[in-house]
Amino acid sequence: MKNKLLILLGHSNCGKSYTVKELLKTTNFKTCVSHTTRKKGIGEVEGVDYYYVTDDEFDKIKFVEKREYNTFENINGKKTEAVWKYGLSEIELKDLSKPRVVIVDLHGAMELSEYLNNEVVIVYLEIDEKIRMDRALSRN
Repeated sequence: MKNKLLILLGHSNCGKSYTVKELLKTTNFKTCVSHTTRKKGIGEVEGVDYYYVTDDEFDKIKFVEKREYNTFENINGKKTEAVWKYGLSEIELKDLSKPRVVIVDLHGAMELSEYLNNEVVIVYLEIDEKIRMDRALSRN
């Protein structure tokens, strides 16, 4: 395989981030870090989990794949609609001399596969729905 990119897909709370952390600890994989306009979550690290940028900064970056998600944020106890942007920049894919891993959605996986001439491995992680829901509830 010329370009070494492992793409992880799956519903929220299915273990994608955990899988990446284990791969980084136990193999020579490196991660591809995406940009996002959402706020940094508890325990997340700039440049490790994401690059946290403003909308204006995001719009100036050349991305291989990008998405927008409508969501709600709790601001001062009030639910407010928000749009979070996510994207993987071309720079993150410049050096594929070592295997890389990235978490994206299905559309992102298709765009990355096309960009890299199908030289990717796509893995869909799936776990029991009850476990997923328990994880989601324990995070909030």
